[in-house]
Amino acid sequence: MAESHSIHAGRVGQTRPAIIRFLEKIRVSETSSYNGVPCWEWIGCIHPLGYGQFRPDARRNGGKPQTSPHRWAYEFFIGQIPEDRECDHRCNIKHCCNPLHLELVTRQVNLDRRTKRKTHCINGHPFESMGKLGSKRICRTCAHINALKFYERHPEQAPKWFKDAKESDASSPLVT
Repeated sequence: MAESHSIHAGRVGQTRPAIIRFLEKIRVSETSSYNGVPCWEWIGCIHPLGYGQFRPDARRNGGKPQTSPHRWAYEFFIGQIPEDRECDHRCNIKHCCNPLHLELVTRQVNLDRRTKRKTHCINGHPFESMGKLGSKRICRTCAHINALKFYERHPEQAPKWFKDAKESDASSPLVT
């Protein structure tokens, strides 16, 4: 009986170096760049949030934990990432792992930049219609539409202005 061999390993039980596996899973973008330098798009496993996933030692159990390829690339090509810093994608492409597109910033700076980058809510309403409810950002247009739908379903809880508007113009619905 023949000995089993890994398709990707040079010898039985050996894995290829992480840098080789990393480079095989990036594609130099023809359309996305930052400061004239193209993005390195991760074409390996991508988390539902849009960030890549990479196992530096290729072992599922007992090996180094999974990391994001952009963090791995930064540490491989540039240097350690301090505990109090995280990588901010200056190109705004979550699956880009070009270390030249990454800047080490505090968590708060990264969150502030992300908030400023958003121009529309998840339903496509422009940023101008955004407001704040405590620490949570809300879209005023969506909140208004949802309130009108709620009052349609629960007229007993509707405010007077809603009932008056409904009675004065029964032919046109308030919810668009």
